[in-house]
Amino acid sequence: MIPRDLAVLVLAAATLVGHVVPARADDEPRAVIAPEDRETVAAEIRRLFDLHAGSSAYPLPQLEQDDMKALLEGELVRIRTKWTLETGQDEKGEEEPRERHRVMAYRLYPGPRDVVWLSALDPHFLGNDRLSEARLETDGPSSVWYQLMDPPWPVKNRHWVIDVTRPEAVVEASQGRVWELMWALKEDGERIALEVTAAGRVKDVPLERALKSRYLEENLGAWTMFELGDELTLVAYQVTIVMGGWVPDRLTARFAMGAVEDLMMSVSENTRKVTEHYDAEHEPIWGGDGVPLAPLKPGPAAGEPEEETAPEEDA
Repeated sequence: MIPRDLAVLVLAAATLVGHVVPARADDEPRAVIAPEDRETVAAEIRRLFDLHAGSSAYPLPQLEQDDMKALLEGELVRIRTKWTLETGQDEKGEEEPRERHRVMAYRLYPGPRDVVWLSALDPHFLGNDRLSEARLETDGPSSVWYQLMDPPWPVKNRHWVIDVTRPEAVVEASQGRVWELMWALKEDGERIALEVTAAGRVKDVPLERALKSRYLEENLGAWTMFELGDELTLVAYQVTIVMGGWVPDRLTARFAMGAVEDLMMSVSENTRKVTEHYDAEHEPIWGGDGVPLAPLKPGPAAGEPEEETAPEEDA
């Protein structure tokens, strides 16, 4: 399954208008750690962050004291920083450092990690009529996707090809306590984008449309989920997007800061309906450990008749 939130964030940045964040419902599920437990939970979060940092391609920085306090009080924590990626090449093929804006968001959710993972990654919860996409390759937990986003005028269409993976090293280093889904632009992705559209592999995206689109200069990030207890999950989301053209990196990051608030709020809302939605008929979604998650609402066992409903009485 592909995290469609990538396209949501691209669209939010491309609109170039004030991003309005809806008010949080009073009954929105949120985790607040009891004052007497906060020191213990904070220590466990820092320990798992250290394990994650030593095994992930996109290590998360430790939270500052004020941010940790807000997190344990049930608040959404958002951070925007600059970081330097591996050396890339400029238009002349010469090496150059890549300093990018990274947006991160953290929040505690009251629920099992499996439920929160599905609430964040089930693509049915993040549909977008401005997005065209196609899965180009898959081996189960890993996949390659083509996506094209059609932003409002005057921003030109953006398209990209990404690798989506679930790094085993993160699971192993944390003894299964941390799951991660990460993505990055695929090497030689711009050529692949033109090949697959020319071959008719992407619905609604002929080659002519792809040629009129601008390829993203950067698109990488991750969903990382830390199992803190049977009913407590810490979600960390990070994204780095460079749209290129006349849309500056800093402006994209600015709008992404607003978009991640909506995104993390939607995870809360999805936890209310995912148990009924992710049933035995649903296409399997893979956990961070590379194993398909069992349905949350199983169908009848083999050989077991489905429950009959009583016939309606005549009016």
